[in-house]
Amino acid sequence: MAKAIGIDLGTTNSVVGLKVLETRIIPNAEGEELTPSVVCFQGRSGLLGRTRQFVVGRHALEWMQQDPSNTIVSIKRLMGRSFSDEDVQRLLREGRYSYEIKPLESGSQQSIAVVLGGEEYTPEQISAKILEKIRQDCEAQFDDAVDHAVVTVPAYFNDKQKHATRIAAALSGLKV
Repeated sequence: MAKAIGIDLGTTNSVVGLKVLETRIIPNAEGEELTPSVVCFQGRSGLLGRTRQFVVGRHALEWMQQDPSNTIVSIKRLMGRSFSDEDVQRLLREGRYSYEIKPLESGSQQSIAVVLGGEEYTPEQISAKILEKIRQDCEAQFDDAVDHAVVTVPAYFNDKQKHATRIAAALSGLKV
């Protein structure tokens, strides 16, 4: 029978739990309770064309030293925000991001994109990669499907940010 999990999708780390009689934290595939909320993009060209691979968690965090412009950290800070948002512009001025952030080409003034491997991704698409890894790790641990989740959001999140979190969960295959 499919399981429902609880996820704290954090800015720095994310964690997943399951309530049986008491709540227990589910370790990820690396055996750790916390999954770094980091996504990197590794692209290679070869005989069969270009291959793209997203890496999430500890391995992505380790990859950041080698390729910071293709490693996404703190994506949660961009969820549900526009490129012109005061906080986004402040973070860009402060040089907090080593990756490119720009207005989404196919979006409106209220959208934002990060660039990985020369392609644009929304914060929701990147967050979905984190949630997908968490879901897959739980499914491997339980040897069962995980299709529902409760995903926490900060109390200060506005409706747009909450909606962006629900979109990320849906993209990862979870029903919130």
